[in-house]
Amino acid sequence: MGMIGSYFCADANMLARLEREDCAEIFYDEANERLLLDVDKAWHIIHYVLNGTVWDIPEDQPLGQLVLGGEVFVDEDMGYGPPRLLGPETVRQMAEALEPWDKTAFRTRFHVKEMAEKEIYPICDDEDEETCFEYAWSYFELLSAFVRSAAEQGSSLLLFIS
Repeated sequence: MGMIGSYFCADANMLARLEREDCAEIFYDEANERLLLDVDKAWHIIHYVLNGTVWDIPEDQPLGQLVLGGEVFVDEDMGYGPPRLLGPETVRQMAEALEPWDKTAFRTRFHVKEMAEKEIYPICDDEDEETCFEYAWSYFELLSAFVRSAAEQGSSLLLFIS
């Protein structure tokens, strides 16, 4: 199965509810399906391409927060730690920082051999460059649209790996 990266869009009312109730039940409730985005195993690739770091979170770059950032929201283990909160201002800054990232910019910083050497999840030594790129790009496009939508709504994002 692997480590799956997910994002949940939440307004203030939903955040209050999540503080009181079981997050996993709310995240995976069919009624909230449109609020949840799964980026599969592409989360670590996306972080690396955008930031050039394996695990570090560049404090001076809004996109440093996109995959590995945020503050622990509640003490509920989602599989690989608790959900982390990115507030509306951070989400807005991330949406702005994502604007120049088109397919060409993403491709320029995408090097599968380099990622394999740095053990970027889920890259393997024998990974096909173009297949891997198209996989990561497809999830990056979904994530970019999801962040923009959350920013337009003034919402927060919760991110977690399960």
